[in-house]
Parts: sequence; structure tokens; C-alpha cells
Amino acid sequence: MSVDRSGGHEPLFAEADKKGDVSFFEKNLARDYISIEADGHMSTKPEVLELYRSGQSKFETLEVKDRKVRLYGSNAVAISELTMKGHSGTVELNGTYRSIRVLETQNGRWQSVSFQLTKVQ
Repeated sequence: MSVDRSGGHEPLFAEADKKGDVSFFEKNLARDYISIEADGHMSTKPEVLELYRSGQSKFETLEVKDRKVRLYGSNAVAISELTMKGHSGTVELNGTYRSIRVLETQNGRWQSVSFQLTKVQ
């Protein structure tokens, strides 16, 4: 996975979300990954993987817009607008959201270390 100022990586995460691609997340989430979900709870990498393995995370639509990426040496911060319809566990995710993803180079490749999702009101 490459990361550049165009935000080229975020559509890859969106595609994996729509497909429920567990192997993508196994490879591209850092071992100590943590996310803050739209309802405020935190999830670890094992918890995220289990949501996809069990089919509890599903998206009918997930579109990435308005991406902005800043590179800081071996780190990157990506801010995007996401339009989605679906659910993650018991949390319904319908509407427009802002996301921030923090990535770093680990073992020669980019991995997501953190992600936060906030609904646009």
C-alpha cells in the first residue's frame, strides 16, 4: 500500500470495508492499532478483525471524498469525508462522516495505527 498526498490509500480501506476483506485488515492494521468508532467506543485490531470475520460489519455503500493527506517523515495523517450506509457491530453508520487515519511505516510498509470516525451534523 502506498501513501501519498493524494490520499491514495483511503479508497483501499473503503473497498476492503465494503468487501469485508479480513486479509486486507490483517496486513494493513498495525499490531497495536486502535480506532475510535462513531459512537465513541474504542476497538483494537483483534476486535475489528472479528467484526469482519463474523459478518457483523457490512456496508451497502461507502464513498470517500475530500481527502487531505499530510506526510511527516515515516508518518501520515489522512483526513477524509465518507458517505456510507451500513453497520459495524450494532452501530448503524448512515450519512456523512469525517475520518482521520494515522499511518506509519512499519517493516517497510505503511500500516494504519489509528482511526477515528465522527458523524457530520
